[in-house]
Amino acid sequence: MNTREKITATAIDLFSEKGYAAVRTKEISKEAGVNETTLFRNFHSKRDLFEYIITHNIKAIDNEKIFHKKFIGDLDDDLMMLICKLFMLYRANARIIKMIMKSIIENGDRLSEYDQVCRGGHIKKYLIEYFEMMKSKKNQGKPSFTR
Repeated sequence: MNTREKITATAIDLFSEKGYAAVRTKEISKEAGVNETTLFRNFHSKRDLFEYIITHNIKAIDNEKIFHKKFIGDLDDDLMMLICKLFMLYRANARIIKMIMKSIIENGDRLSEYDQVCRGGHIKKYLIEYFEMMKSKKNQGKPSFTR
């Protein structure tokens, strides 16, 4: 494991346990076994480290692949598959999501862009498209209701 990976892994542990505000860079560097200067050489600030963890370490669901290739058009099966995929995503990212949620609680709306990751906001547009497709599929061949 290289220095950057050690710092990142240590920061994930500390941020998820204590929250962003409670963790000091001195603590991260000590736990990672590096000098604090080394931490700042790799990451310019604690905020940079935090954002790096989220953008480079969170495992993402491939929205395009799931929503455009995996759905079969059966509502029960499609929703069960989506729930399973989301469960696996959240399970794989549990510590990072815990870290983000602690920071959202500490900082309010300041981290609302990360809130989307934690609450599935990133898949909302795909679900809307899916339900519109299902609705049009159901209404095919039937006269549409107009006023």
